[in-house]
Amino acid sequence: MAVSNIKKLGEGAKRTANAAYRRIGPLPLTVLALAVVLLAGAFFMRDVVAKQVFAERQTVPYRTGDGATGRIAITCNVAWGEEHLPQMLEILKEKDVLITFVILGEWAETHREELKAIALAGHELGNHGYYHVNHSGLPAERVKQEIARTADLIKEVTGITPNVFSPPAGDCDAESVQAAVEAGQKVILWSIDTIDWRRDGKMNILKRVFRDPKAGDIILMHPTKDTVEALPEIIDGLRERGLAPCPVGQILP
Repeated sequence: MAVSNIKKLGEGAKRTANAAYRRIGPLPLTVLALAVVLLAGAFFMRDVVAKQVFAERQTVPYRTGDGATGRIAITCNVAWGEEHLPQMLEILKEKDVLITFVILGEWAETHREELKAIALAGHELGNHGYYHVNHSGLPAERVKQEIARTADLIKEVTGITPNVFSPPAGDCDAESVQAAVEAGQKVILWSIDTIDWRRDGKMNILKRVFRDPKAGDIILMHPTKDTVEALPEIIDGLRERGLAPCPVGQILP
C-alpha cells in the first residue's frame, strides 16, 4: 500500500475513533482495534480491485469473441457504398438479423440520413474513426480525437454513443489500441474477412465466409453489390451450421 494511503488510513481511523467517542463515550480497546482493521481492509481491497481492473484492460484488438452461446458476429465497415445500404438493411430485416455497422465520421457528415436509417433499424453502431487513415504511429491524442469526433457526430445524428471501435484498414499498434481503450472503446478487428472490396463476385465471398466459420468469429464486410447478393446465403448458411448472426457487442466481454 502506498505511503500516502497509509497516512490517509491513520487519519481516517483517528477520525472514526473520535467520532465514536463523542457519540457513545469510551470504547473498549478491542473494539477500536477491530474498527482500524476493518478500515485497513477496505483500503486494501480498493487497491486490489483497481489493480485487477487495470490488469484486465484490453491491450490487443478482439479478433474473436465468446462463442459459448453459438453466436457469430457480422460487422460492416461503412466509408463508402451507401447506394447498397438500403438493400442490405432490407435483407437483414427480412432475415430478422441485427449486425454492427462501423461508421467512418467523414462519411457520416454527408450521409446523415443513411446513418439514421441504420440506427432506426436497430443495428449496433461502431466507430471507424473520422478519417480513413492508418492509426499505427499516430499520437495518442490524435487517435482519441478521431474517435471522439466521430462519436460526437454519431450521437448528434442518432442519439447513440458507440463503444466499439475498428481502426481503418485494421491498422493499429499497442499505443493506438491503448488510446482507444482510454477513450472508452472496445477495439475489434476480425477473424473472417470477406474481402468484398475486391468486387470479385458473390461466390468468392461465400468461399471465404464458409471456409471454417466458428462460434465467436467476427465477420468483416462492406456495402458492395457482391455483398448484397451474398448476404442472404451467408445468413442462411450460418444458421444451417448452428451459428446465430449477431452484432459484435453481443460476443465481447
